[in-house]
Amino acid sequence: MQDAVWADAAMHGLTAPVIRRAEIADLSIVVPETIVFDDAEAEVVAAFEEAIKRLEAAGAKVRRQAFPSFAEIFELTARHGALVTAEAYALHRERLAGPEAERMDPRVVARTRLGEKITVSDYIALLDARDRLIHETIETLKAGELIAHPTLPHVAPPLDPLLADDDLFFKVNARTLRNTSIGNFLDLCGVSIPCGTGAAGMPVGFQLAAPHHQDDRLLSAALAAEATIRGRRMIVCFDIGGSAIKGAITHSPERIFPLPRRATPLTDFGRFVEAMESVLDEAGGLPERVAISITGVIDPETRRIKCANIPCIDGRELVAELEAALHLPVVIANDADCFALAEAGVGAGRGHRIVFGAILGTGVGGGLVIDGRLINADGGFAGEWGHGPAVAAAAGHPPIAIPAFPCGCGQSRCVDTVGGARGLERLHETVHGKALSSHDIIEGWQNGNAEAARTIDVFVDLVSSPLALVINITGATIVPVGGGLSNAEALLAEIDRAVRARILRRFDRPLVVRGECRVEPGLIGAALLGFGGRSA
Repeated sequence: MQDAVWADAAMHGLTAPVIRRAEIADLSIVVPETIVFDDAEAEVVAAFEEAIKRLEAAGAKVRRQAFPSFAEIFELTARHGALVTAEAYALHRERLAGPEAERMDPRVVARTRLGEKITVSDYIALLDARDRLIHETIETLKAGELIAHPTLPHVAPPLDPLLADDDLFFKVNARTLRNTSIGNFLDLCGVSIPCGTGAAGMPVGFQLAAPHHQDDRLLSAALAAEATIRGRRMIVCFDIGGSAIKGAITHSPERIFPLPRRATPLTDFGRFVEAMESVLDEAGGLPERVAISITGVIDPETRRIKCANIPCIDGRELVAELEAALHLPVVIANDADCFALAEAGVGAGRGHRIVFGAILGTGVGGGLVIDGRLINADGGFAGEWGHGPAVAAAAGHPPIAIPAFPCGCGQSRCVDTVGGARGLERLHETVHGKALSSHDIIEGWQNGNAEAARTIDVFVDLVSSPLALVINITGATIVPVGGGLSNAEALLAEIDRAVRARILRRFDRPLVVRGECRVEPGLIGAALLGFGGRSA
């Protein structure tokens, strides 16, 4: 439905949708008891009724009522002909009378030529009756109600028998068009949402309709009801950093629908919760759980989070406190872990049993995924290869001495001090006594600058040995890289060659590769976390 909302916005000349999800508890639905279930396949009825039960369980109000206007449409058609046939013939009569008719589907030609027999008085009678029946149908509805019924009374039929038998084709075609033709005649707006399957596993459609000129209300309601009608899970995922709270709804990690972002309240936990609640309000409907990628680490024993970037949550039992405030189950993982999970599930690590996601951004981080599951599923620091005294005292070709740079974690000789963008800049200043940005260093290296090349040589030597050790210990068969330095693919290629030369297992393919989840990996990883770590 989100695709339909974006398409609707585009057709209105908008750059973004203005339609927001309604609440399922605010939906009122009436199910017609006239025509729409006649001769319907049992599987179609069963799938529709199961969807109705799910909507009622989610809080929607449902009633059933006869719609005499529906039956009268077919009585009018029998007496005067079909309105659409008259208009189609008027529009295409010159084509039907000329050589173009030979290139048209003969069944379409035969049906359209029936419009020639519809007289002006028949056409006027149909138009007059249409206006009356539209009014009667609207009067039958209570305020704010939507009409719901099976889109078709049957699933898609086998094609071969229809191609071989014109009489069978016209009979089945009339049945196929029956329910939707009601909405066409009554000028309803409508959407069809899959709600289950019938014969041969073919999909069953659930049609929601509203009176004319109520498209926005219909789309708003359909956004709220889609997951429930489909019988699909809905999760709201967050990617929370020191500057922004990004949220999205998802029914599968492959497709996430971002919601408007909020600024991160840094010092007031109440406002932090309110910001998350406002994102949840945009989602519409009741999610199964909330899944969060965050710039912090939860201690697996105390369950308290360490998050220097967001002081109002630092030291809190964040999962428990958010569950109490939001009244929803909550799962949380570190942002590097979520990157690794995203790459393992839908990115460069897909199909690999052991995936180590490495971050080379401002600093260095990482996450480990085995069999689709985070090693840090309950919190913890596994995968944090950026910290610990692992940096060599000398590096490069020929080697030069590397100072024991102090790290923010309290130790020295951590990979984080030399491995990210700031580390690259630090190395360049140490080796050459010049301050350059990481971007300028990499650009200079690629343009043949000797000083930049020397810095890159030292950098690759320092980073590759700890990363090779990580691979030997974990058995990772792919290392997707994220963060700003991952955009320098030539640099990754150098690291990859150096790492593969230093590990025990030999690979004849790239091992250290650019991550494929370039847009919102935190949200994708959070979505996977919410779905239990696996692609849905």
